[in-house]
Amino acid sequence: MKPNSLEQFFDIQSSTDIELKRKKFILYFASYIGALIILVFALTNYSSSNNTLSLVLLSSAFFIFINAFISHFTNRFHISCYVGSFCIAALMLQLLVSGGYENTALYWMYPFPLVFFALLNYKIGLIFNLILWFFLTFLLFNPEILVAQYRDTELTRFSASLLITILIGFLSEYYRFRSHKELSDINVEKQHQANTDSLTGLPNRRFIESCYIKHIQEQKSTQMPLTLVMVDIDHFKIVNDTYGHDIGDEVLCFIAHQLKTKLRKSDVAIRVGGEEFLLLIPQTTLENSIKIANKIRLLIEKNTFHQDKIHINITASFGISICEDETKLNDSIKQADLLLYKAKEAGRNCIKY
Repeated sequence: MKPNSLEQFFDIQSSTDIELKRKKFILYFASYIGALIILVFALTNYSSSNNTLSLVLLSSAFFIFINAFISHFTNRFHISCYVGSFCIAALMLQLLVSGGYENTALYWMYPFPLVFFALLNYKIGLIFNLILWFFLTFLLFNPEILVAQYRDTELTRFSASLLITILIGFLSEYYRFRSHKELSDINVEKQHQANTDSLTGLPNRRFIESCYIKHIQEQKSTQMPLTLVMVDIDHFKIVNDTYGHDIGDEVLCFIAHQLKTKLRKSDVAIRVGGEEFLLLIPQTTLENSIKIANKIRLLIEKNTFHQDKIHINITASFGISICEDETKLNDSIKQADLLLYKAKEAGRNCIKY
């Protein structure tokens, strides 16, 4: 298992789900409620014979509603956020040009920048808002393009106040994003601490129950059959008694490093306790797992532990079992442990399967 790959097993999806739910709520609320309000205005203007504005509002309500409705049936929600934003931007430009009902279009512009930030994130939202602000300002200061007529004082005040609204919205969304990310990082760090052996840096026994079982249940096609290799350092008690626990700890770290060098990215080495380690090797036959275990056994045997004037020859015993059903993982671990003890009884520095 490569460095930092442990995070692939952690439950960080909940943070992403919360953010997605927030975006969905904003899109659906803004779309359905907004489309209803726009429809009411469209009908009001139609009854007052303002057919052009009524058509603009009616078409905008239709496209905003349809975009939100279609998003329920697709897996590309982010595209719906972009489409919804462009629909709202088009409505804003149309209202500015026409003036809206009794020339009140400018007053309805202010909530939309906040919606853009919520749907597009703070970076893209800022770019989108500034581009839209530029077009709105350009139209305002070129009255010959407009159907509506605005007072000169309205032009500068609206442009300046809308820009301030955009900047406040950016700061709010930026710091909300930062807070959310920091909380997510804290969550990952806590999971890392709870599921990692502080000495070797390998996952610990708790990792199996809290992370790995869920992982293989969700990804059966890439995990099964799963080979379990239980590894135990031979005569480790003698190492501790002879050289002390500090050297014993160094030996454990040395062995942990040896184990990781022979594993793939998809494989996991776990320190299950004391001098025992467990290797989880997905989609591997018994024959191949025996070859992997033997390579590790020879690597440990040939690499003498050195520190200062201390030289220790180390060997390890191995027990191998195969798990075909993720619900029986604990039974397979017990089987590998039983085979490990048979390897010990057979003289150590060997493999039983």
